[in-house]
Amino acid sequence: MVLKKDGPVYKGMPVKIPDKVEYLKAKYHTELKKHFSEEENILFPFLTGKNNIIDELIDDLIKDHNKLEENVAMLDSHTDSEKLLDDIARLLECHIRKEERVLFQKIQEVLSEEELNELEKLLR
Repeated sequence: MVLKKDGPVYKGMPVKIPDKVEYLKAKYHTELKKHFSEEENILFPFLTGKNNIIDELIDDLIKDHNKLEENVAMLDSHTDSEKLLDDIARLLECHIRKEERVLFQKIQEVLSEEELNELEKLLR
C-alpha cells in the first residue's frame, strides 16, 4: 500500500509524506467515510443478531472505523506523520482483509439465498 512506510512507489501516487497525508485525507473524506457509513447504517444492522461470530466481527470492524477516523483527524497535528500514515495503512489493510476473508465468508455461510438477495438490494 502506498501509505506504508517503505511501501512501493506506484505511478501517479504520492511519494512525499505531506502529499501522502493530503491524498489520504481526500480519500477518507470522499470515499472511506461514505463506505464506513453504508456499512454501519445498512450492512451491519442487517447482519446483527444473525450469528455470534458475525456480531463480534461487526464490533471489531466498527472499532476499526473509529480508530481510522481518529487517526485521520490526527494527521494535521501529529509529530510523526510517516509513522501515523504507516499505522493507518496497516490498520486499513487488516480491516479490509477481515471484511473480505472473514466477514464476507461467514455471511455466505449463515445467510439464506433470500437474505443475500435482500442484502444485495439494500446495498445498491
